Amino acid sequence: MGGRDPPKGLGRCDGATERHTVPNTAAEAPCRKSAPASAALKRSESMPHTYMLDTNVFNDIVEGRATVARLLPIDGILVVTHIQRDELEATRDEARRERLRTVYGEIAPTRAPTESSIWEISRWDEAEWPSAGGLFDQMLTALDAKEAKPSSKRDILIAETAIRCGHVLVSRDSALRELVEEFGGRAIDARSND
Repeated sequence: MGGRDPPKGLGRCDGATERHTVPNTAAEAPCRKSAPASAALKRSESMPHTYMLDTNVFNDIVEGRATVARLLPIDGILVVTHIQRDELEATRDEARRERLRTVYGEIAPTRAPTESSIWEISRWDEAEWPSAGGLFDQMLTALDAKEAKPSSKRDILIAETAIRCGHVLVSRDSALRELVEEFGGRAIDARSND
């Protein structure tokens, strides 16, 4: 269930030029953590777009509401964090969990570390220490004001990573998409033609 390799020259970075790989992952994902969200979204014409898939995208594919072909842009890299994989593995229905694993394997997304870490949620070898500026806390407060739910912290780990790394978030969750856009990121619904 590995990921696909990013194009040459794109790598996980914490600074302007430093390159780091993520332990225990099949590939590394592009990120520019030090850049502000608006700067992270500015890409050169030669750089492919990267799309952070929310967990609900995998469910939508299994249920026939979205297709793998729709999620495979010619110029794009599909990215997930350990959060999405952990949520898929937590599916109680064994047959459904197997279908989700199959879809995950077909998509073969690149794995990226989360840009913050939370006790009892984060995998420490696949998460960064929270950066100064408190983006995670600001986003969590804003999301909880709109729609408090048990998965809010996991959702924000995914959304914050998408923003900080310049990934377009692909999600059915309209509140999360709106929040990403409010904080300077880009988000689309996999089921629409956005």
